[in-house]
Amino acid sequence: MTSAQTAARDRPEPRTDDEQEFLAELSGFGLPTEMTAVTTIEVGAGICGGIADGADDETILERIRPLTSAIAAQDPDLDTAEVGRAIVDASRTHLCH
Repeated sequence: MTSAQTAARDRPEPRTDDEQEFLAELSGFGLPTEMTAVTTIEVGAGICGGIADGADDETILERIRPLTSAIAAQDPDLDTAEVGRAIVDASRTHLCH
């Protein structure tokens, strides 16, 4: 494989407008999304799946608690519950269709 082929393969897929808006909302809230964009979008999509399956907010927040706790631990101004709520709200607004 040539270096050009490797670079093309490693380049992320273009993001949809909804995904860009989702990440922008979370960044505006103060969440670090630059290096974790793909994972964050996957979590958002998973939240949408949980909502579609009838999960309530508390169940969804509990499922994503390891992620929200890790994010909140990086910034003393962030609270795990606030981080979780921001991700759930942004998912509903931008990713759940």
